[in-house]
Amino acid sequence: MRFGAVMIAVVVGALASAAQGQCVGDCDGTGEVTINELIVGVNIALGNATIDGCPSFDANGDGDVTINELIAGVNNALQGCPDNEPTPTPTDTPEEPAPTATDTPEEPAPTATDTPEEPTPTATVMPEPPTPTPTPTEAAMTFSSVDFVAGQATGNCGTALDATGAVLKNLACGITYVGGGASSAPPLDASPLKARFAVTGCTGTSCTLGPTSGPQPPPLDCTDIGCPIGPPVPVTQPLPTCSSTTWGAPGEGSVDVSAGTASVILHSSAHTWLSTSAAHPCPRCVGGTCERGARAGLACTSSNADGLTQDCLPGGTDGSADIGIIKLDVQLTTDTQSRSTPDASHLAGAFCDGQDAIRPGLPGCFGLRKCARIDIAGTPAAGGFLPTGSSHAVTLSALACVPMQNNALVDSTSDLPGPAVEALSGTMTVNP
Repeated sequence: MRFGAVMIAVVVGALASAAQGQCVGDCDGTGEVTINELIVGVNIALGNATIDGCPSFDANGDGDVTINELIAGVNNALQGCPDNEPTPTPTDTPEEPAPTATDTPEEPAPTATDTPEEPTPTATVMPEPPTPTPTPTEAAMTFSSVDFVAGQATGNCGTALDATGAVLKNLACGITYVGGGASSAPPLDASPLKARFAVTGCTGTSCTLGPTSGPQPPPLDCTDIGCPIGPPVPVTQPLPTCSSTTWGAPGEGSVDVSAGTASVILHSSAHTWLSTSAAHPCPRCVGGTCERGARAGLACTSSNADGLTQDCLPGGTDGSADIGIIKLDVQLTTDTQSRSTPDASHLAGAFCDGQDAIRPGLPGCFGLRKCARIDIAGTPAAGGFLPTGSSHAVTLSALACVPMQNNALVDSTSDLPGPAVEALSGTMTVNP
């Protein structure tokens, strides 16, 4: 019984001395204490029965059954009565003769015909309730990885507005906009991110993401330092350039598989060259070898329709000019993000720290001097990411600040420091 077990645990070591010379709890004198007799003792202790039901529980003769006496009875039930001898019944060895009529004229001694007011209760052993089977919880969820594959972007995902709320420019999905109000850098196609992240742990439905390394199943790329972020990006206007973007630090982030939300920290390192080829600013993989560039004539592979690959980059003797590297840490999220200049009148303040140092009072955004607010929208997966292995449509958006790159050409062309936005529409898959 639960009650007996708890009592034993509390007073272990004090049981043997609880009763000397008799077997406490042996109600019927058989030399054993049964579970039914223990129940009788408990009922006496609780006041639900009289001591007449089992006098042997009253080890000290005070007319009551105490906790120590119950413990002694439990000990005798578990370990056996001392010497396993039957407990003498009270009628065998009366301690005092029955008083005579002259001794107690006012209250005659009770006769054998006197019966207890309450009969000894019949002991009924109630079974312990079954232990409930734990319900599987979401904390037990385990997944191996999460994939994001950017698709062909269409439509607009954000706006640049002036201080009155009027739209100055619609921000297209799949396009990266960078720089302040004096930026002359054209919007670029966002890197076609096709990335696999490792799941490093889950709590409930929320899982933490980390990097993967080495080759991944096509078309996916790894997300550790040096892993490619899509193939090189060619730009033909206003000047032909080729940009190669890789991971500058291990990827990280989180997903909520139930809510369908995600957040990924993209540590990008974008290397840009001014190309001598207006038609094909980036070298291509043709027939299994790089047509020109730093690895001209060397083996290459490409899954890109135009033959673009990180195996073939500008450099060497192709005449390209190294413009420099832009390093950027941005948070891509399914949330909608907004940022405004501190002064709604746009007479002071800036989107990013230090942005108005060169052109005080007119920082702006993306070549728009009157830009005072930027909105960019992400979209979570409707219904979450389950079941595993199934692809769900999402849009990951980023709104960040690009610091100065200490490259005169890059900083002046893009008017840095300044804001940057992009929105990548695609699919996200949680793998078992």
